[in-house]
Amino acid sequence: MRFLFIILALMSFSLSFAQAQTSEDKPVAAALDGATEPDPNHVVASVNGEDITYLEVTLAYQNLPKQYQRLPISAIEDQLVGRLIEQKVLIGLAKESGLDKSETFRAQLAYLHDSLLEQVYMADLYDSSITEDDISKAYDSHIAELGAQEETSARHILVKEEEEAKAIIVALAKGGDFVALAKEKSTGPTGPNGGDLGYFKKEQMVKPFVDAAFALEPGAFTKEPVKTQFGWHVILAEDRRAVPPPSLETVQESLIRDLQKALLDAKLDAAVGDADVKMYPISQK
Repeated sequence: MRFLFIILALMSFSLSFAQAQTSEDKPVAAALDGATEPDPNHVVASVNGEDITYLEVTLAYQNLPKQYQRLPISAIEDQLVGRLIEQKVLIGLAKESGLDKSETFRAQLAYLHDSLLEQVYMADLYDSSITEDDISKAYDSHIAELGAQEETSARHILVKEEEEAKAIIVALAKGGDFVALAKEKSTGPTGPNGGDLGYFKKEQMVKPFVDAAFALEPGAFTKEPVKTQFGWHVILAEDRRAVPPPSLETVQESLIRDLQKALLDAKLDAAVGDADVKMYPISQK
């Protein structure tokens, strides 16, 4: 397994290369001063006679974690070159020890080759098949499925025993102040705030609580205690309002993932069905 770990370590770049630049080692910045679109074949360094090109710097940048790709490549290209130099040195040491000729390494390399080819194929499939119109239609369908959304604001008093909750309801029916009773009686974390829960949607609370809260008209309180896993609740509805649908920007990534999955599933279903697949026992008994 250590061969796989070594390969993966060489393929992923340390987060430290997105940290502070030094003012000393700037081979790329000096060589490409004023260039807006560097030549991919431009040689930025050499290790034991083996050149490192700007294309390799670009590939290194594309393999950084997403948060570091928000930085322009020009801000960290020297660190990337430094990492590539280290990589070439380590590869040289690995070759000197003969690891590149071992059966295990070659099997791991073939696996990584196939995995990368699979990823490149899927990226090409998505780019060539999913259009802006597809995303727009998926968004319209998503909004239609959501239907009209609303949220309510409410207060509650949480107690351990049903009889205590019933006594609170009696006190409210006689004109008791909900906020004062919540501060006095509620065992929940919102008790000191008069039981204020603010606005919430149906999916944000447990079902018995939501069912009771959304059944109330604003200003009304539950006439029977509501039981949940937290205890017994007395609920006061304060307001109800419509919730605007989510914008395309907020759900676009999720919609794209759904479109990609549907596309890949359809492609696989057809291709696997046409493929000549044979299964053999794994254990050799």
